[in-house]
Amino acid sequence: MDLFAAPTVRWIFAAWFLFLGGAVGSFLNVVVYRLPEGLGIAWPGSRCPRCKHAIRWYDNIPVLGWLWLRGRCRDCGRPISSRYPLVEGITAALFVLLLLVEVFHAGHNLPLRTAPAAGQPQGYLPAQTVAICLLHLGLLSTLMASALMTLDDNRPPRRLFAPLLAAGLIAPIFCPWLHPQPTGPGMVHYAWAGAIDSLVGLGIGYYLGRAARWLGRRVAGVGRAGYQVWGETVLLGVVLGWQAALALLPLAMVLEELTRLAAVRWPRLGRLTAAVWLLPLTLFWILDWKWLAAVLPAR
Repeated sequence: MDLFAAPTVRWIFAAWFLFLGGAVGSFLNVVVYRLPEGLGIAWPGSRCPRCKHAIRWYDNIPVLGWLWLRGRCRDCGRPISSRYPLVEGITAALFVLLLLVEVFHAGHNLPLRTAPAAGQPQGYLPAQTVAICLLHLGLLSTLMASALMTLDDNRPPRRLFAPLLAAGLIAPIFCPWLHPQPTGPGMVHYAWAGAIDSLVGLGIGYYLGRAARWLGRRVAGVGRAGYQVWGETVLLGVVLGWQAALALLPLAMVLEELTRLAAVRWPRLGRLTAAVWLLPLTLFWILDWKWLAAVLPAR
């Protein structure tokens, strides 16, 4: 029985994911501001960055609070950046989008880890699609935080990637289906197949990130810091598999170089680094994963 067949259930989940996404977006704003400064993300509570007055709970509702205050602090009256509601709104939209694609459509965007037995329906169980969806949303949220820090000319600290890295390494041990695309043919039959997928993705993602950093320093030009995508590439390998890391990282590097060339005329484009490009590329991979797995020679 499909839990999400009833329209009422779908509306309830959609509303909940919309609210959850907005709350996560609000939290990402805090993470992006505080982590590079070495500040705690749990305490103190949200406050105006200018007058330091604590933000009241009813003014801290994602998007709506900013609109209600007309983009200004209630205490000092100074403008509040429009990036705050934009991040909240985009994150909420991502949550609803993946809910629609991965949960409401039974994971039809995902490759099947194992071929279904004769007479068995294809696809994933409702609980499996919810778990996969939440894992992918965790990846996209982390990549968004990394992209925003990069746009602010801050290097994302390694602890930004630690929570999802731990979840991506531990959860597949018990739930191998969290990796729709296995490491290779026949790997699904091993008892520790999920752990193998994560470890292989971790290793390949790590060395790809190191290679990208070396390439940026040695080949791309004197004075370049290299492609700062180590943490992002490791997460791609652990969560989506080595295939995604191997396919998306070179494409992100090419896009960085193209925007760097275009920045000669439009300087702001120079801020679109590989770390920023990995966010839309990862979203594209997730939404079209089944098609990409069939087209790309990665299995």
